[in-house]
Amino acid sequence: MFCGNCGKPLESGAFCPYCGAKRPDVSPAPAAETVSQPEAENVNQPAAETVSQPEVETVNQPEVETVKQPVPEPIVAPEPAAETPATVAENTPEPENVPEPAPSRPGAVSASEAAPAAAVTPEAKPKKKKSAKPFIIIGAVVLGLFLIAGGIVAFLYFSIVNKYNKGMEAIDNKDYSEAIDTFNEIKTYKDSEYWAEYAQIELDYQALGDLDAAGDYDGIIALLNERSKFFGNDKKGKEAKALSDEYATLKAAFEDKEAEKYFDAADKFDSLTQFEDKYAYEAALCRVYGYEDVQDWISAIAYLYGIQIQDFDLAYIDKPLGSEQSLISKDFIAQNNYVSDPQAFDDALNLNSVEEKALAEIAVNGLWYNYAYNKWMNNEWEEAIDIFTRLGDFRDSAYVLNRVKDDLDGYTTSYNEAMAYYENGEYYKAKKLFDSIPEFKDSAEMAESCKQPLPETDDYRYDDGSIQLDIYAPSGSKSVLIRLYDSDGDVVAQVFISAGDYTTLYVGAETYTIKVAYGTEWYGETDLFGDRGSYTQLYNGDDPDFTFSYGYKYTLELMTVEGGNVGSDSLSGADDM
Repeated sequence: MFCGNCGKPLESGAFCPYCGAKRPDVSPAPAAETVSQPEAENVNQPAAETVSQPEVETVNQPEVETVKQPVPEPIVAPEPAAETPATVAENTPEPENVPEPAPSRPGAVSASEAAPAAAVTPEAKPKKKKSAKPFIIIGAVVLGLFLIAGGIVAFLYFSIVNKYNKGMEAIDNKDYSEAIDTFNEIKTYKDSEYWAEYAQIELDYQALGDLDAAGDYDGIIALLNERSKFFGNDKKGKEAKALSDEYATLKAAFEDKEAEKYFDAADKFDSLTQFEDKYAYEAALCRVYGYEDVQDWISAIAYLYGIQIQDFDLAYIDKPLGSEQSLISKDFIAQNNYVSDPQAFDDALNLNSVEEKALAEIAVNGLWYNYAYNKWMNNEWEEAIDIFTRLGDFRDSAYVLNRVKDDLDGYTTSYNEAMAYYENGEYYKAKKLFDSIPEFKDSAEMAESCKQPLPETDDYRYDDGSIQLDIYAPSGSKSVLIRLYDSDGDVVAQVFISAGDYTTLYVGAETYTIKVAYGTEWYGETDLFGDRGSYTQLYNGDDPDFTFSYGYKYTLELMTVEGGNVGSDSLSGADDM
């Protein structure tokens, strides 16, 4: 028995072992009926045997189980026409092109139930019809192509969707490099181009730290401006704009520092909002540089100490934290020009970096410089020379050192010269030198000692003549020393007359020139009244000569006396007497 579905031989069992179809129920057919079977394609069946006996062998088939599912109705061939012979003669040759018997379909009559010796009626050859197979094949091909194209389109669509989802997953995971590559592959799909640009912006933003470490502020500002432009007025855009402005200020601060505009740079660092704490050190350092430029050493040291204790706002100046901090107080900062103990500041600083130590050395040296300068001004030459020598090439220390040494040499020279005048009785000359170096040694005291006691009338007298000459001194406060010179210019007579007093000289009969010194302070017979005195030569009318003859008595009323009887002409000083 054969399967009515696939045509394969059936064995025992309820289902076809090849296609799985249910076995059909088999019922006996009428004795004379011939079952017509449709031609089965591609089913190889044995050729029909020639019937040599009037009886057909009974083929025993197992009973088919009842099929519960609906099965096709058996196709029963109609009874043969009258002209068709009822039987096939024995040994009749098999007609050509007679189709092989098809396997029984479900519901066909079992051969075992056919009447014995029934003749098999050959099936009439069907009329050949035009085949539709080529059209079916073409349609199938076209349909296949459509199906293939549809499959490709579906595959590509689902591939693009998959990539899009993969790109969004990369965005969520902040794997921006993968997101960029993925979205660039499908950039025309939906908003892929936007997300590719978004990922690039975010990827660039990750380089901000490296750019900051490299000090590439132009690169940072450009990056942030692109980010601000991309995100616009949303939160990220506003944050990028604010950060760009912050970096622009930071860049300008470093440019000011490079240009040595230290206070401008410090102000810009202080104006930062997001980076204020980060760059508080730079602000303090710039102020150190600035204060050192203007030689405000105390303020420079104050900021250096603030750096040392990480107190960039110098809170300790108002509330000192300890004995060392109290040295750098507001009172000391106000005294920028002079510090009494630079060593205390030097001891208070213990900085770490090379730059900070160098700045501290400059600031402390500046204090020492001021200290030495003030020592010099206070005529403490030896200590000033020692400090300037130690400062070496700091500022103009070497130049000032030479000046201090020159001053010391000059003072020493003047002092020694003054002492020589003093010992020679030229007290006013000595006084003038001592007065020029009052700070040097005991010059001030020596200047006072040069002033001699004021003489009395008739002191410093000498004369040896017989002609009487009465002399009246001015009535004011000035005393007088009068001298008579002979024709050779030698002093032949002199006398000291106290203010308002008079005296008499005795001179010989000859012609004289007379000179008078007036003053209130006496510096000895050489310097007389010094530069504070007045010196004149007397005139007899218009004649500088006075002639005295024997037998006459002469009276001389000095010109400073009201109604004096002589004239005078001023002299330059005691040296002309």
